[in-house]
Amino acid sequence: MTPGSAGACGTLAGGTLAGGVLGAALLVGCGVLPREEVPAPIELPTPPRTQLITYPVERTTLELRAYGNARAIPVLQEKMFFRRSGRVVTIAVASGDPVRRGQLLVQLETGELEYQLKVARLDLEIAEKQHLLAVSRRIPQLELSILALQVEKQRLTIENLERQVGELTLRSPLDGLVTFERKIEIGELVPDHEPVLRVADPSELRLELIVSQKDWDLVEVGDQASVRLDRELQAAAMVVGIDSRRVATGTSSSTVYFVRLELLESADQTRPGRVYPGSLVLDRRENVLAIPRAALRESRERSYVRVAEGGARREVFVDVGLQTPTLVEIREGLAEGDVVVGR
Repeated sequence: MTPGSAGACGTLAGGTLAGGVLGAALLVGCGVLPREEVPAPIELPTPPRTQLITYPVERTTLELRAYGNARAIPVLQEKMFFRRSGRVVTIAVASGDPVRRGQLLVQLETGELEYQLKVARLDLEIAEKQHLLAVSRRIPQLELSILALQVEKQRLTIENLERQVGELTLRSPLDGLVTFERKIEIGELVPDHEPVLRVADPSELRLELIVSQKDWDLVEVGDQASVRLDRELQAAAMVVGIDSRRVATGTSSSTVYFVRLELLESADQTRPGRVYPGSLVLDRRENVLAIPRAALRESRERSYVRVAEGGARREVFVDVGLQTPTLVEIREGLAEGDVVVGR
């Protein structure tokens, strides 16, 4: 600090209030107030250069597939119900039990029918023996005819009683496994024509694959399919049928679209009622030009791509064919080896 500046600072320190504003400015220079440091400029990083994503135009095989769940259903199975209502008196099997054809499954109360049936069978036996005795005695033909009619009458009575008992009895129609459609208990009143159980032959199964209506419209009998039976086994199959049915959902109903599949080779892994992931080949194109969908662009309902040529790019309209979730068939506009730019 020079002598002159020191005098100025001393004079300022003893100055009046009138010199306050000027004094505050000079105090900085005199070292009484700290100097404000100017921050250094911030250097912004240089943004990286955008790298183009490109794809070569290549020949390949395209497959459009529909995916869904395939349920294993026995080819031979029958839902069973009573034709007359009644109370349960016998439950002879449980779900999962193997049964033989004709085996008793469930019996409803028959009342006097069983007794009447036994009496009718005895009456038939008596009538048949009376007819044989009359034949041996060579009685007049008219009397023989009457006795023969008595035999036929008893047979009709037995048929009627057996039909009534049969309406209250469930017997297995085939060899297979039992599955109850609903829980029933002894003494419970079961309505007529309400499904109680089903019997299915597990030795021959078919697969029903549920698909969307859009995919269902494209399926044809003979199409290829595949079903994953376990983690390591992908089984080949073929479409053998196409169908739809109405299914109740609460107070309304909806249409379910499904295709029937047949495994090309028998597989021990299939089990009735199990669900397996499956897929159908809706369309297949071999040795076609294709690009990723990420390289296809749209403008005014026309498709185009950007072709990379050295450091330049040009736009080319293309005619597209089959489109899968990842690839697009190119019919016209590109050649094998061209390089297109992704979006």
